[in-house]
Amino acid sequence: MWLGPRDRSRRAATPTVAVLLALAASVVVPGLVPVAASSPPDEPFGIGEDAEPRPTDGDPFDASEADGTASVTVVLAARPRAPQDFTFTGCGPHGCGTFALDDDEDAERADRITAAGLEAGDYTITMDAVPGWELDTLVCDTGERTDLAARTATVTLDAGEDAVCTFTATSAAVTVVLEVTRPPASQDFPFTGCGPHGCGTFALDDDGDAARADTVTAAGLDPGAYTVTADAVPGWLLTRLSCDTGEVTALAEGRATIELAAGEHTTCTFTVDTLPTFTVETVVSGQSIPWDVAWTPDGSMLWTERAGSLNALVPGGVPVEVDLSGNADFAASGEIGLMGLAVDPAFTQNRRIYTCQGSSAAGTSTIKVVAWSIAVGFASATRVVDPLVGGIPMGSIHGGCRLEFAPDGTLLVTTGDAAIGTAPQSLGSLAGKVLRVDPATGAGAPDNVFAADGDPATDARIYTRGHRNVQGLAIRPGLGQFWSVEHGPNRDDEVNLLENGGNYGWDPVPGYDQSVPMTDLSLPGAVGARWSSGAPTLATSGATFLWGPQWEGYRGMLAVATLKDSSLRLMGFAADGEFVLMHTPPALDGTFGRLRTPALGPDGSLYVTTSNGFGDRILRVTPT
Repeated sequence: MWLGPRDRSRRAATPTVAVLLALAASVVVPGLVPVAASSPPDEPFGIGEDAEPRPTDGDPFDASEADGTASVTVVLAARPRAPQDFTFTGCGPHGCGTFALDDDEDAERADRITAAGLEAGDYTITMDAVPGWELDTLVCDTGERTDLAARTATVTLDAGEDAVCTFTATSAAVTVVLEVTRPPASQDFPFTGCGPHGCGTFALDDDGDAARADTVTAAGLDPGAYTVTADAVPGWLLTRLSCDTGEVTALAEGRATIELAAGEHTTCTFTVDTLPTFTVETVVSGQSIPWDVAWTPDGSMLWTERAGSLNALVPGGVPVEVDLSGNADFAASGEIGLMGLAVDPAFTQNRRIYTCQGSSAAGTSTIKVVAWSIAVGFASATRVVDPLVGGIPMGSIHGGCRLEFAPDGTLLVTTGDAAIGTAPQSLGSLAGKVLRVDPATGAGAPDNVFAADGDPATDARIYTRGHRNVQGLAIRPGLGQFWSVEHGPNRDDEVNLLENGGNYGWDPVPGYDQSVPMTDLSLPGAVGARWSSGAPTLATSGATFLWGPQWEGYRGMLAVATLKDSSLRLMGFAADGEFVLMHTPPALDGTFGRLRTPALGPDGSLYVTTSNGFGDRILRVTPT
């Protein structure tokens, strides 16, 4: 008998899960132990020894008593390639024998074997079952009788006839590949892989050095659910995660869940980008709940304190308190006081600013928007339209109130529900709403949906309804979208993309029942949140979009301050508003206590106010 030459040719890969990471710049992960490029993963999917049979070589077709001229060649085409051994039994007229073939991924065993000098007659070849693999195709080029389910081929050989039988095995497999989109940075990335039999860890390199491979494969997997999780690496942000079949991806957690069928090939792509670190410095200290911040065209910073102070800091100067002696009816109670602040786009001509504040005028507690003219040098301010918007219900809680100019020059005003159960859904109440008004007159914008509904009971100033307590408002650069940030009860803080006439689903009736859903999607036309905290709440507050070239990987993200969570959350949303990811920069995670307002300054830095009640600050955050 003659065993034919080994054909070491490569074969195309099939069922695999390829996880690709497109990377950006350099960060070092301390304490990560390298794995040699040729080493397999540390059983990332708990496959153990299931895919490692113990084959033996033997005489496949006992030809010791034969003196023929026929031959049989058995070829193993295994996909995907992995160091997997497959055992076979070959039987002929004079007996049976066992042999093993390799999928041609290592040099220990050939991927084909030839038995020559065989007599004419019937020969059978049977491939043993291997956990995690299935026989995809079985083809013999002459005289074949194949049984794919039994993994058996029977060949009737004539004298001098040569037959070739090819067994193609496929496997469910996970391949994790780290792919570089920027110059290599010698960065290691740790992963966890979990499957039906357990979990394991492995690490990949971005191919900037030779210490670790940028590809690893776990083959021979059983059908089932597998997860791949990329650990968070300081200085890097996972910005995209997609799989081409059976995927459930959670970008914020860096996790892809794949449902693999036998022999299935799935590709998952993780894309990460480098992030700047933050330098944080104190610009103003000794404050008490600085509520909002805005800038005049000359770069002077204005801010409100909830207890009733308006303050100014001119470039190169020191903070001064603006005289508001004409603000006699100002009222502060609980969460309500001097809150939202906006600077008129035509400030250079009219020196107008706007505040949202509590009022006790005529013995009635309400919230109102006031237009002011502020003196040159910021020594004092005088009311010029009082109120611009009045009659907003006021309680000791849930008072809103943010102000923001839209690109078309209208003024947006957010309001809380004042703990009145019927208010958020009522089109006759300004509580639990976002308003859109003319900043000169306070009248509703004529293209507000509710301004044109023809119902005299509808307040034309309403832009959206169904809100609990909107604390943040931001205009998305380039897209002009209006975004709001809202407090939930004991769950479901929300970030919403506002639509003209939209209903955002808060309806705490009868009474004031806070156990109802934050967004009741059973209400006609209710609009779901773009992001929700779930339980517990973070007490999300002010928000702004980060913009400018200095923000690199953060550019376009929504910066959201949190009170209870004492952190700054950076949220990424697709152009259509779909939530993509969230990142919490360590420099602003519990470092300064409660955070209320982030605002992008004219210098491109982010200014963040703390809200601890004493010793509060205004921080300048600069990406480095």
